[in-house]
Amino acid sequence: MKNYFLLFAASAASLSLFLSACTDTDDDGHKPVIDPVSDFTEVVTDFEDAVLTDVTYEGFNPTVYHNILDGKHLAALCEDEDSYFWDTMFYEGLLYTSGGTGICTMYNDGEWMGYGTYDTWSGFVLSSNCDAESMTVENQFSVWKADNGDNIFAVGYDSPSGGMVLGLDYDTPTILLDNAGVVKSIDFMNTTYTAETIKFYDKNVTYVLKVTGYLEGEATGSVNITLAEGGNIVSDWLTVDTSSLGSVDKVTIQADMDKCASEVQRPEQWLPLFFCVDNIVTLFPKE
Repeated sequence: MKNYFLLFAASAASLSLFLSACTDTDDDGHKPVIDPVSDFTEVVTDFEDAVLTDVTYEGFNPTVYHNILDGKHLAALCEDEDSYFWDTMFYEGLLYTSGGTGICTMYNDGEWMGYGTYDTWSGFVLSSNCDAESMTVENQFSVWKADNGDNIFAVGYDSPSGGMVLGLDYDTPTILLDNAGVVKSIDFMNTTYTAETIKFYDKNVTYVLKVTGYLEGEATGSVNITLAEGGNIVSDWLTVDTSSLGSVDKVTIQADMDKCASEVQRPEQWLPLFFCVDNIVTLFPKE
């Protein structure tokens, strides 16, 4: 069972006004009064029905990861000769979807780098791991909360902000909606790999995420979430109000490198840009 802290609270009245502002006018040019309960369907994507498994990642230090769902099982041989990943095992697209809300992932076997098989991923992976102590990449799929139980959540990895820029659609952690809706809130938390690395290298680091909404390819706004600052590292799930993004069909989550800071060296050179996400609450207009 999670403990929740509502970072930004929105009253039913203010949400109603916000939703009505996103609604088309009638024939007389008036916006109808919107009742969020009767005119919108609230969908909570909590990943609890996902089927997790054990996956072996090959590389310099082959590792068996327990209780995850990644893109490796969806990968197929890439036959696009213009792609980085030509003639290697590759997948980019939806990893999981439920109730009209999905998360995306990217997987590749790493053969294109010339070192043999070196499994890599970016975007999102689902997990239920909660080893809150091990500061290693082999523990990259754990939430920093030892009493998280068997709760399933998504681990996001922002490889582009860390310098691995491939120009793909979903190497940035991405949430997709089947139809335009309002992402009302998202729960956030640190991974153990990130939190313990911060404690070891620079406990005063500032680690900020930027959540950006899009509708038909155009940005609708952004919301920032601070996961570490001034020695304070987020150690419990945060419920973050994201309704100010407005009506969206896509949401991306990346490290805000303009706001991240470290006394040791530039954050992208040492800070693991991982985070955890759960309970994506979306409001879809009723037809």
